[in-house]
Amino acid sequence: MTVAEQAPAPRRRLAAAWLFRGVALLLAALAVVLAVVGKPGGPPVHAPQVQTAELPPTVLGRMIRDAAAAAADEQEERIDALLDAAFALAYQAVPAYAGFHYSVLGQYAELADAALGQMTERLEERLFAGLSARLNQAAQELDRDYASDFARRLDDAIAQELPGAGGGVELGEASAAIRRDALQRMSVSVPVASTLALTGTAGVRAAAAALSRRIAGNIAAKAAARGAARNMGSGSAAASGALVCSPGGPIASGACALGAAAAIWLATDAVAVRIDEYFNREDFEADLRRMIDETREQTRMELLAALARKQGAAGDFTFRGSRGGG
Repeated sequence: MTVAEQAPAPRRRLAAAWLFRGVALLLAALAVVLAVVGKPGGPPVHAPQVQTAELPPTVLGRMIRDAAAAAADEQEERIDALLDAAFALAYQAVPAYAGFHYSVLGQYAELADAALGQMTERLEERLFAGLSARLNQAAQELDRDYASDFARRLDDAIAQELPGAGGGVELGEASAAIRRDALQRMSVSVPVASTLALTGTAGVRAAAAALSRRIAGNIAAKAAARGAARNMGSGSAAASGALVCSPGGPIASGACALGAAAAIWLATDAVAVRIDEYFNREDFEADLRRMIDETREQTRMELLAALARKQGAAGDFTFRGSRGGG
């Protein structure tokens, strides 16, 4: 091996030596820094101090009542919109139900429903389908939004009452317990959904029952009138059937006459129904809408009463939290 080939080796050893010295110096500097920072005589690191303050129970009671009243007012303003959405399909079903009512098939179907005692159920299905579920959903929204609005308003009032308007100051243990108790009670006390489940469905059924009795009475009276008219004209109807079918012989003529009589019967009913519709459909639809209006208003009053009871629960607050309860 020549001298030229051996020359790079010392340079490599020199570079390695400098690298070793550099790493050693870096480690030494790091050790000095850690020693200075971690030394007992260095500046201590303190956790941020949290200040607490207790509010008088009378002040908290006023805040709870004010928050409950404001939350109830907020939800009362939403009731009409919620009811409009819940009853919209019922109003939309009125023309379709009137069309069914003023048809031969509808008249016979309603006669059968009345005879079987199913008129109320069928009226609910045709006019109020899904209404109870929609009302329950609306009541659940009121419960949820009431609790949320109450919590927001109460916390805003507490923050304003704390020293420094709440900046860096938290409620003391007793006041915080009262707050938790109030939030829990406002969430579960007198739920609107439970109240409406008992009264709302009953109101819908009562309205349907009242209207179904009136419809059943009208249908029965009209059917009796048409029956009397048919009895008076039965001879001419039979004669007309026989005249139409006489060329077919005695047996064929008899079968044909029955068919012709049935056709005349249905045609008579169809004419009577159309005349009835012409004179009375507008009033009938108005009656349906009036019944829906009354049911909606009754439901509205029930919702308002439920919110008032929910708000009243704030007035019954006993501050169990201030005595160590939660």
